[in-house]
Order: sequence, then C-alpha cells, then structure tokens
Amino acid sequence: MGDSTSKLYRRWWSMNTRCNYSSDREYHNYGGRGITVCSEWHQSNPEGWHNFKSWMISQGYDETLPTGEQTIDRIDVNEGYSPNNCRLISNLQQQSNTRRNVYLTFKGERHHISEWSRITGISKSGIRSRIARGMSDEEVLSTPVKRKKLQH
Repeated sequence: MGDSTSKLYRRWWSMNTRCNYSSDREYHNYGGRGITVCSEWHQSNPEGWHNFKSWMISQGYDETLPTGEQTIDRIDVNEGYSPNNCRLISNLQQQSNTRRNVYLTFKGERHHISEWSRITGISKSGIRSRIARGMSDEEVLSTPVKRKKLQH
C-alpha cells in the first residue's frame, strides 16, 4: 500500500483509530461517545481506504497544501464520519464547529460567541458574562457596552 505514508492515509487511519480503539488517547471524544466511521470508509472494509481517498479527492483535497489548510470536518459534531456528514474546511473554520461553542440567535442570525464578538465589537468575555447573568440572546447582543470613565 504505497499510500501509507501520505498525509491523507494518516488522516484516514487516525479517524478510524480514535473511533474504534479505546486505547487511543482521543477515543473518549469520539468512539467513546458514539462517533463512528461509516462502513464505506471503515478500516475493516477492504476498500475503505480507497473509498475515503476517492471521496476526499472528489471534494478537492490537495496533498500539497500546508497542514491546516484542509481538514475533514463533521458537519454535525454529534454524528459519525460519512460522506453525508463530512466536508473539507480550513482548521480555522473547524474551530467554529465544536461541542464547546455556545450559539446565540439575534435578528434571525445564528452565530457562536466568537463570531458575535467580531460582528458586534463586544468582547467574548463580555458576551459570556452577560449570558451568565441570565440575559436573553437579544439583551446580550443589543445592550450597549458601558465604558469605564478614566479617572485623572
């Protein structure tokens, strides 16, 4: 299997091990909470690697891009790895798709705290503080920031 040293093969192998082997250090975040690899891509399928590789290439995967430019992302973080639930995105985009994110909806738009911070100019800690005080999404995002007066 000449591909076994490629970045893509290592991604496929890592995806399978974190979902299937309790000895993997990331198993508790994947297989331990029910995240699986579809039978089409599974390591027990003799064609699993080739099916995964073909899918990735069909999605525009480029082995020559720097690490982090293209990562495989599960669209629904609570579902497994499959062609219907995966996409290629940058590492930066992937950081927006985690279980830890808190989403707020305001004026028909849904974003996580970091995005709302960029949009509104309210600091992330300010948004979190307002949420902790029990403010509604609308109050969190529409209440003006009180600026402290500088003492001379």
